[in-house]
Amino acid sequence: MKISPIWARRIQAALVGAIAGSMIAVVLKLREQIIDYPWDFQPAYLVLSTTLVVIATLYWAVFWAWMLKRMYGSQASLVQTANIYIYGNTAKYLPGSVWNYFARGYLGTRIGIPASSVWIASLYEILLALFTGAAVYLLSLGFSHQHQPVFSIEWVGLVTAVLFLSLSPPAIQLAISLAGRILKRPSEGIRMRYSYLDYLTYTSISFFTWVLVGAGFYLLVRSVIPLPFYQLPEFAGLWGLAVVISLASIGIPQGLGIKEGVLVLALAASMPVPAAVGIAVLSRIWTITCEVISTGLWWLFGAIGGRIIPKNY
Repeated sequence: MKISPIWARRIQAALVGAIAGSMIAVVLKLREQIIDYPWDFQPAYLVLSTTLVVIATLYWAVFWAWMLKRMYGSQASLVQTANIYIYGNTAKYLPGSVWNYFARGYLGTRIGIPASSVWIASLYEILLALFTGAAVYLLSLGFSHQHQPVFSIEWVGLVTAVLFLSLSPPAIQLAISLAGRILKRPSEGIRMRYSYLDYLTYTSISFFTWVLVGAGFYLLVRSVIPLPFYQLPEFAGLWGLAVVISLASIGIPQGLGIKEGVLVLALAASMPVPAAVGIAVLSRIWTITCEVISTGLWWLFGAIGGRIIPKNY
């Protein structure tokens, strides 16, 4: 049975409303316990965590632009290409979880980059984030509260092998060929430059970015709850798990409610539920704040330098 687009949007809106409503209901139910929880606010950790994520966001935008140029040999400048990512992402909170990618495609065509090239690079970015984020989480399982490994080197080897095979050049080129058949267009038109050296470079950068943002999340939690430093890998892994699941939640704008729910379930194992809920809500505010600051800084530097926002945008 085929569902009409109108009913699909209605179902999606109802699902988003139900998830967000459930999260709001939990917060309201526990609001007094959340307020009365003995929070230990340390502003220095909050500032440091925000700074790390803002740097990581801008750094990832430039990396994405460099990756797109390397894949398809665009003549646009690195800064012009990074505009596609920065400004296109402002649409990602719209219902549907796809408008930021349409915005990227549109902005790409404004500087001579085919929308299909932008979309293939964006799809690869999603796969790269999913697999490396999952790897960060799985590797973090090697650390308990006592900082003792809980799985063998064989398990690490298996995770690494699966990651390598899933994003290897033959696997990606096969996926592009299948996409060409589905879209009924020659895969040569969307085939990208992608070698094993490219794979290792992109994966290493993505893994480093996950660790950097995960450290930012640990510092965010540390800004309101005292935590020992050896728990940093554990919290970085929990953040990776929550974001990966939210990325895989197709149709939910930025995993709204999904990421927070995963965080509450994961954090409740090491702290009271009111604290876990409070941190989950704080993490959403923190994420949006970091994105706003990143976009604002990018625009400000461009306005001052007269280079970042091309006149033809």
